[in-house]
Amino acid sequence: MKHWYDYPELLSREYLERAILKRRSALQIARELGCSRYSVYTAARHHGLSMKGIVSGKARFLRGKVR
Repeated sequence: MKHWYDYPELLSREYLERAILKRRSALQIARELGCSRYSVYTAARHHGLSMKGIVSGKARFLRGKVR
């Protein structure tokens, strides 16, 4: 079983930011990379990005609360 950090694209914050700005859902990103959508969610959370704002293809925000 592969983990999110086994995918070089998911290790790149820039890749995920671009994908989110293009209004792509976690499922779309996962299908492109061949991983699960939960891997995409985990990688986004690791980089401090939020996938919650993507509803019906609309990116509402990228970052969660700053701690």
